[in-house]
Amino acid sequence: MNRELPAAVRREISVVSAEAQAIERQDVAAAVARWRDAVDLLPGDATQWRAYSALWSTIGDALYTGGDNDAAAQAFQVALRGTDCDEAYLRFMLAKASVQLGDLDRATDELRTVYAIDGSDMFDDDHEGTAMWSLLEPSLLLAA
Repeated sequence: MNRELPAAVRREISVVSAEAQAIERQDVAAAVARWRDAVDLLPGDATQWRAYSALWSTIGDALYTGGDNDAAAQAFQVALRGTDCDEAYLRFMLAKASVQLGDLDRATDELRTVYAIDGSDMFDDDHEGTAMWSLLEPSLLLAA
């Protein structure tokens, strides 16, 4: 959405997000709850705001880092519902969570989409990129 969030809402989301970030290392679940509170502050159809995908992406990142790959995958899927999201990043993270869950077919499908959107950049920029590329590469060779 091109419109700016109202200033008061932006400030409140910033405060709640800062609180979540401050407690994330000690208590991922509490941090996630605070970021969900921030999502709830978005007016109207929340998916229309850039902050929607950004907040859900942050939730997914925290859950992935904390090892809750199922919840992380769900958060990345929710983030993809936003109209203004970084689709390549979200799908890359969804692929990484899918690998951890043992769903290699889903991971490969997501990685194909990432490659179609972003080429190899995402693979080059992520510390797990080499492993993800190794999963994707055979499917690219088969398609050639």
